[in-house]
Amino acid sequence: MEDQIRKVCKELASAQRKMRRRSNAADLWWGLTGRMMKVALSIYILSSYDVALAVRFATSARKKRKALADDGAAVGRPPIEDWFAALREEELFPLVHPVTLAEKRVTETAKKYIAGSSAASWVQRMNFCHHVAPPTSVLLERYKANLQAEGSDISAALSSSMVADHGRPGRYAKKWLQRFRKKWNLRVGKLSNETCIPATELRSKVMTFYQWVDFLRTEADGRGNIARVGPRQLPCHNIPLHRRRGCATFVCVVAASARLQAVMPQVWIGNKRVFRAKDLREVAPEIPHNCLLWREATSWNTALLMEKILTLIAERAATVLGPRSQLALVFDCASVHLTRAVLQKAQSLSIWIVLAPTACTHAVQPADTHVFAGVKAFLRNCVSECKMRSPNGTLAQADWLRCCLKTESFLKDRPWRQAFLDNGILGERHCLSAKLRDHRFPSPSVSPPPSYDLLSTILPKACQVHYWDLFGGVLRVPPLV
Repeated sequence: MEDQIRKVCKELASAQRKMRRRSNAADLWWGLTGRMMKVALSIYILSSYDVALAVRFATSARKKRKALADDGAAVGRPPIEDWFAALREEELFPLVHPVTLAEKRVTETAKKYIAGSSAASWVQRMNFCHHVAPPTSVLLERYKANLQAEGSDISAALSSSMVADHGRPGRYAKKWLQRFRKKWNLRVGKLSNETCIPATELRSKVMTFYQWVDFLRTEADGRGNIARVGPRQLPCHNIPLHRRRGCATFVCVVAASARLQAVMPQVWIGNKRVFRAKDLREVAPEIPHNCLLWREATSWNTALLMEKILTLIAERAATVLGPRSQLALVFDCASVHLTRAVLQKAQSLSIWIVLAPTACTHAVQPADTHVFAGVKAFLRNCVSECKMRSPNGTLAQADWLRCCLKTESFLKDRPWRQAFLDNGILGERHCLSAKLRDHRFPSPSVSPPPSYDLLSTILPKACQVHYWDLFGGVLRVPPLV
């Protein structure tokens, strides 16, 4: 019984102390020290009377005072305007024109807070408006410019550390960045590849895409076979420094038909430094029939290589498709796909082309929505297994090529029809993916080809594509002029 009474008395004394602290905080500048209140007022004045910014500083400054650690009770909003109205002339002058060292430090703290707030707002604007995560070096330069605009400058230690490590931020700058991110609730990370576009624009572009698909399905009259060609720049595994700057392009082809998928070519393109001749000779006996390693002058896909890939697709498809079948390819709007030579090559091979709208590939392109994430995860696992089997934990170039060759089995052994159903390319569009479901797209119907004006809305800006190059193989009758 005595122990219980002692605990109750102890808790009562604690509650009384907290009550007195809250009462004192209300009397003593909302719980701030005299210097904190001066900084808050200086921020209010220097920021052209931005009350929200001064309130944010006062709130964060109060939380730092351990003696006033809140117990969850609401303390209200700091009366910044009342403090400003109650200032006497002799108190206001040092906030505008500091003279003593203490007054200059108060003004300097206010300027740094305003510059940091502007830099944090700029990061958010880059994230949400431009869909870019700014590098740390660019953030430092932005903060420095903001501080100079306020009539101040960064410290000599931070300035020297900005480019201390061969142009990269040094240790002091990294520590400053850690405190800056914690203060303004930022984090290090990478934004997803999805392009943020308004819902109305997404619906308009996808509707044009579906009209194109429905037109081809009508013309094919049930004999169409849809495939998706998707290039993706994949980095070589970074081990030694001399192999760190190399990339290879993976042109993968996925088809809705399992029979067609089994014969589709999967092409890796590398330059002469990434795909060395001796490594290719070493792995040559292990190359699957559907996988191709092309050693070219550049690792990027080109129009000439794209023509060769189209020829391969047509030849392989002819081995499994009947004479009444029609092959259609879904391309994204990469510049290599829109060259006149590539489009005319597809016409000569009797391949119909459908272009996924710009900024909408994350929603309608099967390779982006269903394929590449799995391919990259599979490739990472293969590389990890090879490194674990290696005696010294390194990965030889030939072993990396063997990992690339294994992606052929990954693509061949999986059914990709669901990807085309989820994206509305096949089926009745009743069970679309989550990114398209809320737009309530209509079911397929007999549709004319998209007009040139509609077509221009889904193509990149300043892109000149001949209408007849896209639909000449389908319409077969030249348009009237």
